[in-house]
This record gives sequence, C-alpha cells and structure tokens, in this order.
Amino acid sequence: MTHYNRHITSYVHNGRIGVLVEFDIPELAARDDAFLAVAHGVAMHIAASDPASLDALLDERYVVDPDITVAELIHESGILLQTSFALTRFVRWAAESDKPAELPDPPRTPAVIQAAANWD
Repeated sequence: MTHYNRHITSYVHNGRIGVLVEFDIPELAARDDAFLAVAHGVAMHIAASDPASLDALLDERYVVDPDITVAELIHESGILLQTSFALTRFVRWAAESDKPAELPDPPRTPAVIQAAANWD
C-alpha cells in the first residue's frame, strides 16, 4: 500500500480508557464523514476489546456488527469510499483503578514563593 497521509483518531471512554488509532488514508478521504465514523467505531472497539496486537485486532469480530471482522469493516469501508486505507497502529491505556495507599499532602506554599523566600 502506498503511504498517503497518516490520520489519527482518538476516543476516551468515561475518562477511564483512552485510545489513539492511526490510519494510512488519502488526505481527502480522511475528511469524509463515512471514514470518520469508521475510525471512531474502530477506536471504540479497541477500548472495549483491548486487543493484544494489530493482527489480533484485525481478526476480531467487530463489536458493533459481530457478523464481520475489523479487517472486513476496513475493506468494505474502503470500497464504499472508493479508496483503500489501512489501520497502521494503535495504543490503548486505562487509568489505574487502584487507589494509592496514602496520598501525599499537597504543598502548603507554591514552590516559586518558597524559592523567593530563600533568597534573603
């Protein structure tokens, strides 16, 4: 596949799970509402399924429509958009759910004021 333009889509689920997904797609097609809906759907899928790798992601059944895989979704969307595009990489992370045993006390005075006070 020819490298066209890298397009990054983000998704945050309830402030607890964040996803960034990068696609390789022609610049004009990256602005199409149909592509943006697919990109958002793939990002939501990653948030829900937590795939181990790009290959695993592409082989998974799409959570919105379990009759197709994520790879089939991308292929079929490319046909509708009359262009080919690829999912090149993604990252997913979740906020830590464990509360620290003890939270540190916040500073009582801003550091700048402390530094100025020590100049005397």
